[in-house]
Amino acid sequence: MSQGIVILSFGTRGDVHPLIALAMGLGSAGYRVVLGADNEFEPDIRARGLSYAPLTMNFRQFFGTPDGRAAMSEAKAPKDFSFDRTLRPMFDQCWEAAQGADLIVYDTMLPIGRLIAQRLGVPALMTSVVPNATPTGAFPMIGAPRIGSGAWFNRASYGWWRFSTMMMYPKFLS
Repeated sequence: MSQGIVILSFGTRGDVHPLIALAMGLGSAGYRVVLGADNEFEPDIRARGLSYAPLTMNFRQFFGTPDGRAAMSEAKAPKDFSFDRTLRPMFDQCWEAAQGADLIVYDTMLPIGRLIAQRLGVPALMTSVVPNATPTGAFPMIGAPRIGSGAWFNRASYGWWRFSTMMMYPKFLS
């Protein structure tokens, strides 16, 4: 059975609550919507009458770990970094939430949403509450190595991000 629209979100309240508002608007327009987010947001989502899908990787907790701090800095991931241990469980939950979707809306922190949509043969839309994935010469991509400067490098850093996600996420889909 079709679920309608599945929204996948990863982040803090500032990332998730705008998507709650989007889900409410889509629901008011007659669409069936499922919102996937960390379990800390489940009460907020359900209190608004929305369907919830658990994506149990807490953004704040993750970025307090060595793996998370490395992901947001110029440092390399720790030697014991494990894709399977760190990200795979949440990606599996994204996959599960997306089953039966007619459309997947994903925030820029979860580019796996695009690949899941491609695998399922449904359209996908990326959304962002901050300009962290739209190329600009004004500043580099969050987490990009600071090896250059200027508008050219800043724009190029977004391509680096897209390439790195394309290299990492297919492992999940295999």
